[in-house]
Amino acid sequence: MLLQAQFSKTILQPRDNVEIQFRCRNDSSVRVHHVRVRLEQTTHWTTSQGRHETVTDVLDRQELDAKQYPELQKQPRRPR
Repeated sequence: MLLQAQFSKTILQPRDNVEIQFRCRNDSSVRVHHVRVRLEQTTHWTTSQGRHETVTDVLDRQELDAKQYPELQKQPRRPR
């Protein structure tokens, strides 16, 4: 499976919008039923006293039905 993503911005300020385009292609002989994509934001901080914390939020998620995308159909096996 090949997965590619392209971002409209790489540096963001709080509350900025960003457009993310992605595509995938099934190069295998395995059948794909659906593709799930999830965008997570991970924030990590440390205080001057050494306390640290990490928080992860799911910002968006998509699930695509592979039947609607020809590039996700399995490839025929090639003889060796």
